Amino acid sequence: MKRFFTLIELLVVIAIIAILAAMLLPALNKARDKARDIKCTNNLKQIGTYMQLYLDQYNSISPQAYGNLDGGKDKGKWQDMLMPYYQPNVALADQCHLEKLTSNIRKPIGIFGCPSSESPYDLSAKTCHYAINSRFATIWGWPTKTSKIKSPSRRATVFDTDQRGSWPYPRADAREDNADPKYGNMVSAGGAWRHLGNQGANILFADGHVVAMRRLEIPLNKNAADKAGYFWKD
Repeated sequence: MKRFFTLIELLVVIAIIAILAAMLLPALNKARDKARDIKCTNNLKQIGTYMQLYLDQYNSISPQAYGNLDGGKDKGKWQDMLMPYYQPNVALADQCHLEKLTSNIRKPIGIFGCPSSESPYDLSAKTCHYAINSRFATIWGWPTKTSKIKSPSRRATVFDTDQRGSWPYPRADAREDNADPKYGNMVSAGGAWRHLGNQGANILFADGHVVAMRRLEIPLNKNAADKAGYFWKD
């Protein structure tokens, strides 16, 4: 004689499955976030390698945050200058580190896109996932000789960013540039930071190592108290 499940028994089984799923979901999300953190760290390490290749080729003079190419002050982001090392068959060009999806919607290519960031995005309102320290970059054509950095392991080079603006602005000058202004208050707003459980950012230093730093571990700006400002500049 065949026996069929009763409605109550089916509901009990469904409830047990739901409970198990609820127990497993946080662990799965945590594992996913950790994998994204690791991927982002690897991206920045590769960017650090290509930055060093660029510096070796250009006598230790760092690229500008933007304006590296003719055609306007915003032409040629620092990512564009590293793109030929990442894909040797790609010639120098403005925004060649971005894949064009529509006329104004782009997606960062490979290592130039953080896996924990929104992608694709509106090019007219958002920068490019990673930002260069404006005090590490050459500023308005005045060469910055990175070989003169006294303590490369303490000088920030590239970090997470998701700034909003009227056009892509791939540089950072202060701690909160590592967060996303759309969340409002940087101190209390959840999700403003991409890593360490939305509490921090990944930082590439001038010597090539990458560290995940919590928000309050990052010096506020170049005028930070004591010698913490060295994170940004001499």
